[in-house]
Amino acid sequence: MIEQQSKQSYISTIDDDLNEDISQLSDEAFFSGEAAPLEERPCSIIEVIERYGITHPLLDLAIKQAHDAQFPPSTAILVALTSFSATLGLSYCTSYPDGTRMPLGLYFVGEQPPSSAKSRVLNFFNAPVQEAVSNLNQSRLKHNKEASESKPSENDLLPIIKVLSGNITPEALEQRHCNSNAGYFSLASAEQGLLNTFLGLTRGNDRSNDNDLLLKAFNGEWHSSDRITRSGYSGMVHGNFLCIAQDGSINTILSQTQSTGIAERFILYVEPNMLGDRNFTSHETITLEEDVYLYEEAIARIVRQIDQLPTKAPSLKELTVLKLNVRSWLEIRKFRDSMEPLIADGAKYSHSIMRGFIGKLDIHVMKLSATLHGSFHALDSSDGKIPETISFHWVSLALKIFYVCIERVYKLLNDMNIIGLTAQEESVLQLFQSKNRPLNMREITQSRIKVCPFKNMSSNKTEAVKHTVDVLLIKNEIHQVKDIRNAKVKYSI
Repeated sequence: MIEQQSKQSYISTIDDDLNEDISQLSDEAFFSGEAAPLEERPCSIIEVIERYGITHPLLDLAIKQAHDAQFPPSTAILVALTSFSATLGLSYCTSYPDGTRMPLGLYFVGEQPPSSAKSRVLNFFNAPVQEAVSNLNQSRLKHNKEASESKPSENDLLPIIKVLSGNITPEALEQRHCNSNAGYFSLASAEQGLLNTFLGLTRGNDRSNDNDLLLKAFNGEWHSSDRITRSGYSGMVHGNFLCIAQDGSINTILSQTQSTGIAERFILYVEPNMLGDRNFTSHETITLEEDVYLYEEAIARIVRQIDQLPTKAPSLKELTVLKLNVRSWLEIRKFRDSMEPLIADGAKYSHSIMRGFIGKLDIHVMKLSATLHGSFHALDSSDGKIPETISFHWVSLALKIFYVCIERVYKLLNDMNIIGLTAQEESVLQLFQSKNRPLNMREITQSRIKVCPFKNMSSNKTEAVKHTVDVLLIKNEIHQVKDIRNAKVKYSI
């Protein structure tokens, strides 16, 4: 429960953005299903930024760094946002209108091949965080040493904050990070080892229980993991996950974590690499000293704010809340309404992964909005003070970014034949190939509703199979034949 005064203040809060001209960010056709032709919609995050003329210090820095490193810009933007969400999450969170707190940490996995400057871009945004936390810990170690000499109580010792682990198991993360950080963790790597180790992608199906920490930290839920053989962590957990791995990593996540709920918590983004098109002699470089200085100062200020928390650690219940205003919540609900028909059985986004991803759109948008808002003020103002009400236009931008991410995940699933008409067609064609004889519609439907992708549909499976048969007829992949014994229609390849 939140206090009556703060609740009333929240409900009545409509910030100055309502009086601003935000028509450039109010393109309703962008979200309205078939209202806007597909070719007119931005198909990448950088296109969204350019179309709407967005000026934002963190996004601008990411674009400049991508240009300097000759690295795909949309991936760089997501790296910057995810990295900053981890830092901002040390001192801030967001919340639903009823006061339920939501951590800011984003989960993002991108793909780029070796030698594409993955490590350079990742380190560019993470190194200042590591330095700021190291400086904080140095002062705390000095304090603890002085305090230990006077034989203090355990409560007089300050916790040592641990961030940005690159390759760690869930068990080690609980013991070494969550216990020290009051439930907080951050993970970042430019290598696939993080995915393999933390998600257990190379160790079969015996690691499903270990995903519990990652699942619950996304929402800031209670986690308890005590075991007979080791001590775990009990408390509210929150954190972030950032990985730019090699080609095929996302395919592995999607194919091996479908039933766990992991994939839908991640922003999964793949864009073409720039290998073969880079020029190292005539490429124009950009001076980033001033931008980097502002970024480092913003990071340091946020990290120092941990000292203002009662427990001196990033406990979710102690963080400053960044709230969405009434208009922002209305915009999110309108977006959800536009998506709802598309997750119905047999609709475009009816696969379980797409349903899960879209079902969490409010959480993704809350995190993106708060990160955009927080980073804008932290980098753009002289004192770095972050207003506690998130500006509406950052929510609108977050919705557009998330829509692009929806389409990207949908394309990935189609390319993998996990969903989409191609997967359905392949399933029906495989039946004909295995039986090697004409089949009637009843035989086809009874067989296919038991296998992917049809079995993942909660209803209308039979109709989906029949529709696929009709499409295959149109494509001349199969044809109708009549049974000479009873003149009934059958189908054959």
